[in-house]
Amino acid sequence: MHLDTLCIGIAGSFQCLQSSVSVVLWFKDGRARLRILVLTGNKWRISICAREEKAL
Repeated sequence: MHLDTLCIGIAGSFQCLQSSVSVVLWFKDGRARLRILVLTGNKWRISICAREEKAL
C-alpha cells in the first residue's frame, strides 16, 4: 500500500472539517505522521509530513 494513496483516503473523510488534523499511524517497522490541513470552502489543501521512526 502506497502512503500517498492512504493519505488521500484519509483526507476524503475529513472534508467536512475546517481545521488542522493530525493523524499518527503505527507500522511494523515504525510510525508515520500524517498532517492534514483543511481550508474553509470547497477547496482543501493536504500537507503530508511522513517520518520514519524506529519503534522504541
